[in-house]
Amino acid sequence: MRRRLQLRELPLLAMDASFVTYQQLTPEQVRKRLDELVTTVRKYRGHFVLLWHNSSFFVPPWPALDPVLVDLLTGR
Repeated sequence: MRRRLQLRELPLLAMDASFVTYQQLTPEQVRKRLDELVTTVRKYRGHFVLLWHNSSFFVPPWPALDPVLVDLLTGR
């Protein structure tokens, strides 16, 4: 039997690989872009959906972004 589910789909707003691989941003540029996205999400009272791969913590140049992620998660 088919039935309607009570699901809500939230769009992905940021992904680590997009910043580093595709856009080739520096950690400082990533931090600035994330700050801009967070500001916009707060302005419209939305949900900030982030994809940060666990493998990113161990493979260069990704570890340079660790402080950026920590600051984002702690609100610094």
